[in-house]
Amino acid sequence: CFCCENPRMTLISYFNFRRFILIAILGFLPISVIAQSPQPDSIAARSAADSLTQSLNYKEIRGIERAATPAFYTPRKVLHAIFWLPRFTIDAMLRSTAFSAVFIDEKRIFKKFEDFFYLYEDKLAWFPVLNIVSGSPRGLGVNLTYHSHYFTSQAKGVYNNNDIWGLKGALSYIFFRHNYFWQFDVETRLETDDNFRFYGIGPDPQNDPRSYFLPDTDAERGIYAQRRLHLHANIGVRTSSNLEYFYSIFYQKRTVRNPAGTAADNFSKVFDTDSLPGSFFKSKKIYNELSFRFDNRESLKIIEPGARIEGYGGLAFGLKNDKDRLFRAGLDAMVFLPVFRQNRLLVPRIVFDMVENLNDRNDIAFVEYPRHQEFRGTSSKSLLRSDKYKMTASLEYQWPLAYYLNGHLFYDYLTVAPKPGEFFTGKPPWAAGFGIDFHTAYSEVARLFFSYGSEGLFFKLDVGLSSLNKDRSDWK
Repeated sequence: CFCCENPRMTLISYFNFRRFILIAILGFLPISVIAQSPQPDSIAARSAADSLTQSLNYKEIRGIERAATPAFYTPRKVLHAIFWLPRFTIDAMLRSTAFSAVFIDEKRIFKKFEDFFYLYEDKLAWFPVLNIVSGSPRGLGVNLTYHSHYFTSQAKGVYNNNDIWGLKGALSYIFFRHNYFWQFDVETRLETDDNFRFYGIGPDPQNDPRSYFLPDTDAERGIYAQRRLHLHANIGVRTSSNLEYFYSIFYQKRTVRNPAGTAADNFSKVFDTDSLPGSFFKSKKIYNELSFRFDNRESLKIIEPGARIEGYGGLAFGLKNDKDRLFRAGLDAMVFLPVFRQNRLLVPRIVFDMVENLNDRNDIAFVEYPRHQEFRGTSSKSLLRSDKYKMTASLEYQWPLAYYLNGHLFYDYLTVAPKPGEFFTGKPPWAAGFGIDFHTAYSEVARLFFSYGSEGLFFKLDVGLSSLNKDRSDWK
């Protein structure tokens, strides 16, 4: 019996069968799970150690050297051919979008994607764009990036239909002066979207007179569309390995209108647009902000003990017919506490944002209230709760699933208030769920999660910037 004469081959076939099952299940995930005991020593080696394409080991059988054929060799080759393109594309999307605004992050790309997506000695890159929220495509497009030494330029276009599309251009330059690293960025965007959902103002928006619901409506929300032109400049300095400071300024022109179509929940059919501040108004603003970020984790991959604190303060001034004068401030604090092991973390987090009106003769427009981008119970296009003060509290447990793949359980709690002492009133939204994040050895590049809470079931695939990086310049 061949198996009896060569028990090592039986063991190899058994492990190869396990590898086949694992790959068949995870074939569409943007990773290649390495189903072998030894871990390669480098990122390049890990990316090259594909369990379906690695070279076969040669073993001596009865004095004759011959290639050892693994179990299910032909089906594995067929699976590799079927799954190669989707795995390749999604992998490249996740990794190449790590050209992020996180200043500490290093920009790396796995070697096996360079030849396909990187041209002209890796200076020019292209990759597809796909945004998915609750199973529906939000946009398809392409992102082009040119990188040369300390200079990076980017052009991006996304299209869904005539009412949902966006264009973006960005330039970035890193330099060393006076013993510090500096980064300068400029960016422009032109976006239009007709699927923003506004639920009213206050912790109990249905009963808050500031919401201005029409008396004959039963709808709990109204849908509006907007077009936004955004010009942004930022300069940052890293004074130590843990601490960064930023100054940002941007100009924004926003037009709010009814969405296309005649749906019953169109904005003007739900709210009194003559009374609600900011309705169908063309606003022009300049916003100035100072901020800092402290992060003492040894690396920026998410499974790492430490602490992260970010704070900011800024002033917004309206131009021409826009009379707004606003002061914004906020704090985002989180602690990564090891539980049992260094890579099993309990992460409590508090995010606080506020806006104060400096012009008493002009009410705050409904689109200018703080946004709950970190709340995982609904889309960022939903203004679920809006008021002058907003707080999101969350508790999360994180653990590694495989190399550059982590799991997390979370609970989020969102509350707003017209005054700081009135946070825990009304019906605060909540969400609990499970997610998977994809990361390199240096930063998170994508997160997939499912949640259930006060707003029902929700699903989201978030590709690109780390969810821990809050982009206030993108004040949608």
